[in-house]
Amino acid sequence: MAIQKIKSQAVGFSPQNIGKNLIINGAMNVSQKTSSSGAGTGGSGFHLADKWETTKTIYSKNTHRIVADAPSGYPFANSYEINRIGPDDDSTSNPNTTSFWTLSQKINGQDLQHLLKGTSNAKQLTLSFWSKFGGNDASNGVNYTVELVDLDNNRQISKRVETNTDWTRNVITFPADTTGAFDNDNNPSLQINWWLATGSNYNSGTLNESAWASTTDANRSSPSHLTLSRLNEARSFNLTGVQLEVGEVADPEFEVEPYQTTLRKCGGGITPSSDAPPIVNRNLLINGGMDIWQRSTSVTNITGGTEYRTVDRWELDIVDNFGTGAGTWTMARSTDVPTNYNEPNDNPSSEGFKYSTKIDMTATGDQVTGQGNNSNKNLVKLQQKIEGQNLQHISKGYSNAKPLTLSFWVKSTNASNFVVTFTDPTNNRKISKEYTINVASTWEKKTILIPADTVNNNFGTATIDNDNTSGFTVEFWLFAGLGYISGTLATSWGSHADADLAGGMLGSLTSTTDEWSITGVQLEVGDTASGFEFEPYETVLRKCQRYYVDVGDITLVTAAALDTDGGAGTNMGFIQIPFPTEMRANPSISIGSQALYRWTGSQPNQYVQQTTSLLGNGGYTINNKQCAIRFGTYANRTQGISFRCVATGITLESEL
Repeated sequence: MAIQKIKSQAVGFSPQNIGKNLIINGAMNVSQKTSSSGAGTGGSGFHLADKWETTKTIYSKNTHRIVADAPSGYPFANSYEINRIGPDDDSTSNPNTTSFWTLSQKINGQDLQHLLKGTSNAKQLTLSFWSKFGGNDASNGVNYTVELVDLDNNRQISKRVETNTDWTRNVITFPADTTGAFDNDNNPSLQINWWLATGSNYNSGTLNESAWASTTDANRSSPSHLTLSRLNEARSFNLTGVQLEVGEVADPEFEVEPYQTTLRKCGGGITPSSDAPPIVNRNLLINGGMDIWQRSTSVTNITGGTEYRTVDRWELDIVDNFGTGAGTWTMARSTDVPTNYNEPNDNPSSEGFKYSTKIDMTATGDQVTGQGNNSNKNLVKLQQKIEGQNLQHISKGYSNAKPLTLSFWVKSTNASNFVVTFTDPTNNRKISKEYTINVASTWEKKTILIPADTVNNNFGTATIDNDNTSGFTVEFWLFAGLGYISGTLATSWGSHADADLAGGMLGSLTSTTDEWSITGVQLEVGDTASGFEFEPYETVLRKCQRYYVDVGDITLVTAAALDTDGGAGTNMGFIQIPFPTEMRANPSISIGSQALYRWTGSQPNQYVQQTTSLLGNGGYTINNKQCAIRFGTYANRTQGISFRCVATGITLESEL
């Protein structure tokens, strides 16, 4: 088997190509625990670089360090270095039968769904990284093993690689696996192992290099592929620049992230550094894959109002202003998602989406009454608003304004034409575009080009404010009264009459058998639609939590009453809640219930509820980074007596 190795190649970095690397902290930049660990003989756990785990059953002294040693001329400052520091109490020259030593990282299943593993459309993976090896015999090259393990289905594949005393870039392509899907949850599904030493239980067979197979320990490594297993010698191994991406070709540009971005992925940090360069994601919309549903997965009997009801960042706008209104609706999460029917033998495979948003009409509305005066302005729209400060790079209103492209997957029982409107609320400028459902009840991908809005370089009437208010809205029409459909569709930017916004739209949902579903919604700069930008689950969640946070229930036991002894206390305790990310603005807070319990003193850990604990007496303080819920009066407090503060159903909202 040929060893895949690249010793010198023009490998750069791209700060704009965000989201391609499935590995977290591949440049070894984040080490929240420590940057070094001393000599020891044991050693399994997360010692240094966040997300990187060593598993070791070999009895040998070793040190772990994050060192300022990396390939010259490339965007890495650090590497993970493991040193086996020479002879110790183990008298053998090689590991015993059951011993092994690995450096590894695990990836959660919900971040791997777009690989389509276990389907006929499964994707290949390519792993690239830089490594080097130090030891008495390293100058002529050392072979070792890298392995992918499917933790959900007990399957694996291994590849042999080579390094030496110079930094070497290794590139490995792993074939697609059409057997066994990854679980769609937040548990580890894929593990990448660098085998540093193995006993015969793991190297006595034939290395499994050609295809994924059920895990057999003897085939996972090989005696000729060992690095740190000669226990009578001092040896070292360095690793950095690790990137795992979809496809059969390694991108020569390593995905460089700001430090604070990697830190948040590793579970640290709240507020981004002011020194961090901005990250420009390709998709201007948030949660276009319909992954996050913090509020609810289904709401029925909706008859009016503009609210965020179910799927995060997507607002259902219903206006009942004429006749019998716009009808009654259900909005729910669905596992009905697009499939690719262009497979051989008509075997459909997933496009990589987990969920769609389905909207059903359950009672009919009034669409055509009022003909002649266009007074019927009932409507139903699904829409998302975008902050103006996230849109400055489209240069709207300037001579160099950029076009936008909207792409999405849609399915409806009504095979007809529908409308999407794009609104600049700052300047009251709109443009509408039509798309057609060609075949009823069938997933279809649609692409819409939105031309640049230059307004002849008239800056004052088309530019978007650079702030945290709404600068742009994408509106999918599902139902429109005569007051919106009787005109001519407004296909160019301008201030248009209402009758032109959905002019000529025939695709309103008008029957209780009608439904409409959508997923994979992407809005990007340029005149060409690219593939949907799949992001890790936690990345999408953090973006949604800028606008809404479901905190849930919190209980805190205070050490003592906060007021001094005697009289009626007004501040018996408080619960402080740091937000997972900075919210768009100071949020409104909703608390389902709030209660204060006093320790009786007669029985340990026995608390009695106090009827005087009221939100009005307690209240809260809040900004866009944290809040504190205060608990109110208790007439006969005793200094030093503890209280239990309970708040349930806490939510925070800062939507546009």
